[in-house]
Amino acid sequence: MDQAWNKLIKCLDQITDNFKEFNYDLHPGVTDKKILSLENTIKKQFPDDFKAFYKIHNGENAHGYGIMKGEEFLSMERILEEWNVWKELLESNSFTDDEDDAFVSDPDTGIKNNWWNINWIPFTYDGAGNHICIDLDPTDEGNYGQIIRVWHDDSVRELLANSFTEWINNYIYQLENNEYIFSDDYGILIHKSDLEDWEEE
Repeated sequence: MDQAWNKLIKCLDQITDNFKEFNYDLHPGVTDKKILSLENTIKKQFPDDFKAFYKIHNGENAHGYGIMKGEEFLSMERILEEWNVWKELLESNSFTDDEDDAFVSDPDTGIKNNWWNINWIPFTYDGAGNHICIDLDPTDEGNYGQIIRVWHDDSVRELLANSFTEWINNYIYQLENNEYIFSDDYGILIHKSDLEDWEEE
């Protein structure tokens, strides 16, 4: 994961050079002890590639907007905070109707049709209740550690990549090909196609 981080930082620094308003502040790597503590809390183990990435940098100093496709790259501490928000909503029956029937989602193949699953662990946050998650409870057709998009107000559950390595490499490729820019109007890092869609609305 050293190579991935080196490439990612190079891309982010280039964006900083081109857009002075864009800046970022990465935390030092997480310790094995903190990883184990979080794993014990969620009662699941993270894939090795995910842990290796966090051992280099444990998220960023941000809230809502950040380096991961314009979203905050959550530290292990922030992962626990956001996971607990969803856990409390689940335990308070916020994802059930008046007859106590559970809401269901519209997932891609390999993703369970829960509205939220306690084993979907958020590692980004967009400031509006939405996340990119690592899925530690896929269906038999999915992959442990696959990366999915979870919306708080939309039933779509999209499969973004089969592993964290695949996801981060795809994102770095997009950055290297200048698919992401910093928007002065919105104050975030954003994909060019998304910016065009927003401007048309």
